[in-house]
Amino acid sequence: MRVWLALGLLLGLAGAAAGQEQSAEEQAIASKKPFLRTSLEETSAIPGQALIYRIEILTPTFLPKPPIFPSFEVPDVMVRLPERASGPISESIERETWAGVGRSYRLTPMVPGRFTIPAGVIKVTYADPETSAPVVVNLRTEPLSFVAARPPGTEDLDPFIAAENIEIEQTVSGDPAALAPGDSIVREVTVRIDGVSPLFIPPLIAPLESNVIASYPAEPAIAETDDRGALSGTRVDRVTYIAQAGGQVDLPEISIRWFNLDSGKVESGSVPGIALRISGPPPSVDPFDWTRLALLVLAGAVVLGLVSWGVYLAWPRIAAWRNRRHAEWLASESFAYGKAEAAIRGRRFSDATAAIALWRRRASGREGGADAALDAAMARLGRSIYGVASGSGGVPGTEAWSAALAALKSSRRDRCSTHPEGGHPLPPLNPSAPAAG
Repeated sequence: MRVWLALGLLLGLAGAAAGQEQSAEEQAIASKKPFLRTSLEETSAIPGQALIYRIEILTPTFLPKPPIFPSFEVPDVMVRLPERASGPISESIERETWAGVGRSYRLTPMVPGRFTIPAGVIKVTYADPETSAPVVVNLRTEPLSFVAARPPGTEDLDPFIAAENIEIEQTVSGDPAALAPGDSIVREVTVRIDGVSPLFIPPLIAPLESNVIASYPAEPAIAETDDRGALSGTRVDRVTYIAQAGGQVDLPEISIRWFNLDSGKVESGSVPGIALRISGPPPSVDPFDWTRLALLVLAGAVVLGLVSWGVYLAWPRIAAWRNRRHAEWLASESFAYGKAEAAIRGRRFSDATAAIALWRRRASGREGGADAALDAAMARLGRSIYGVASGSGGVPGTEAWSAALAALKSSRRDRCSTHPEGGHPLPPLNPSAPAAG
């Protein structure tokens, strides 16, 4: 019983969802307002082959102004309006004639991949059913996606071209075997293509680098024909070659490969290369430019001299600055502390005593328990060395020197952590007033 109830509930929800999908159009019809329909004939295509995207707008009356459509432009997708893309439409809805306009877009993916046409807003002006006054509404299309994929076996086609047929031919103006410096020939290559726009045909004649022949390419001439949606056209590449010196140049063969939409196979076409023969002396080799080298050397010498002169002028200031910095370092607390620490590590008692006294004069912080601990540690070292208690000298152990070093570090922290090197304690911000008598 529960299973039947659950099944009935699912069927009810599915019916409600279907009703919601149709509710937008049904509500527009019930309220006598315009609505639109969209359709995409296919959701996949071969790159270069067009998909037709259809938009229909229907109103309960008529359109006093044509609708304003968005562009639907997307990277790597050629969006075009074919011939007679827009036209009037009508439909009988609930025994009434609704009129409007239909428009078809041709979406042509240029490369393989997945593409999404974004949502767009169409501005529609229609006549009010009761007053015939113009009313403006915005109708929104939904995003749509499609995929462009290569057919199997065409992975090595670069660039990828899919067409019903391609023909390639070549013409040469002039005699390529009997040229002299100053003579010219013209190479013209024409490709005719059916089933796709000629915009998919790549450049045909490769650039030429030669000191025997100069090349001057013209802008390619591309002509497209649209016969009720069937695209075809031509691309013509034209290059003029002018002989510069004696020698020979071989212009390469030109070939093109494509996927035949009718046969489902990869096919190719080509035109032969051209051998150019120019009589006359060979091109001269440019002599070494000694003048330029001399100018570069001279410029380098001038720059080096200016830098050296600047250093010479600035050196007294630089030396004075270095001496001043060195003197400041010798007079610093850090230098005095370093001497005291080095003397203790080197177990030189007399040097350590003098260095500690110097450091204390430069570390002008507060004295405290750490100073007393340092004095006690140094006294123990003195007694061990000079044998004050026993009357005979001795050698203090490692523990005594380590204790003195630790006391020195603790004293420095006590003096310098609050008051930096060479500093003085700041007066209190709010000095207390003398007590009232």
